This record gives sequence, C-alpha cells and structure tokens, in this order.
Amino acid sequence: MKKKYPFALVLFVFAMFLLSFLTAVMLTQYSFVCGMVAMAASAVLLAVVLVFIMHSSSNTMKLVSSMNQHLENATSEYMNSLPSPVAVIDSNNRFVWYNHMFSEKICSDTDLYGLDFEGFVKINLA
Repeated sequence: MKKKYPFALVLFVFAMFLLSFLTAVMLTQYSFVCGMVAMAASAVLLAVVLVFIMHSSSNTMKLVSSMNQHLENATSEYMNSLPSPVAVIDSNNRFVWYNHMFSEKICSDTDLYGLDFEGFVKINLA
C-alpha cells in the first residue's frame, strides 16, 4: 500500500521548520554562536518530527491492515454461519460462493461453482 501523508501535515511541518530556521538566521545577527545553536536545534527538531511522522504512519498502516483482516474473517464467519441458504452470483449470473446451508438444502451437495444461476433456479433476473 502506498504511503500517503496528509498535505496539511507536511505543509505545517515545513512551515514550522522554515520559521525556526528564519528565527535562527535572525538570531545570528545578535550572536553567531546562538544562531548556529538555534539552526542545529531546528534541524534536529525537523529530523525528530519527520521520523515520528513516518513511524506513526507505518503503525497506522499496520493497524488498518490488521483491522481489515479481522473484519474479513468476521464477515466470512458470519456469512458461513447464517441459518438460511445464501448464494453469491457474479454479473454473468454464475455462482461465485454459497454457504453450507445452501449446499445442503438447495443443491443437494452438488458443486455449483461457475454454473449458471438461471439454469439452476427458474427466476428471470432481468
């Protein structure tokens, strides 16, 4: 998954770094040593903020991926445990998936994957 950083956050970090750098440049007019220390501090602060953003973004991606996997597992378990027959057909009216109850009650344990729904059940889907 491609990592995307919010534009507002990147703009905010850039603006904060720019302001701290300009402040450090102005501080060099007062004291060269203080200005250099302020520039170094702003560079370190920028590095810390960028590392934090990248690390938190990585953790967020992992969390979203984990939640998505749990949701897929729960959905699959729910669909398989429904007490009524359920089947999924594609745009070509062919069986893509059906639960155990559908197999038991409707198709008498015959494998229907890829077969035409209209040929099996006499319903006009148009």
